[in-house]
Amino acid sequence: MKITIISPHDDKSLNIDKDHTIIGWTEIPKIDDASCLEINLSNVLDYAVPHSHRNKALTQIIKKLRHNGVINIEGIDIIELCRSLYLGDLSVQESNKLIYNYKKLSCSTLLEIEEQLKGLGCEITRKRIDNTVYSISGKRL
Repeated sequence: MKITIISPHDDKSLNIDKDHTIIGWTEIPKIDDASCLEINLSNVLDYAVPHSHRNKALTQIIKKLRHNGVINIEGIDIIELCRSLYLGDLSVQESNKLIYNYKKLSCSTLLEIEEQLKGLGCEITRKRIDNTVYSISGKRL
């Protein structure tokens, strides 16, 4: 099974791989442990879980992956956002929209997510930052 987890503000008509099942954040407990080949979270963690509960949430998600299953996470890197604001690449209005839209509960960085995935037994297979958006993939060992 391949799943894409969406947050409540996402449109279910997003451009998502046809072989992925779309589920909401609250449906994660219904997924059997070790049943997923791939899990995608695009801009979900910051909207669905407070920063203080992030590691616990990632632990529950990683449990859904089979061994050698892949997790892909994307989000706004708060350090890169601040850098872009400082350099004038983003206006204050654009920055506010990225930080505060849809009642965001937390912010994160690529390095923080990388450390958490490694701590949960994942091997990082890809990581990058494009403007203010981080993207990271890990394989469950």
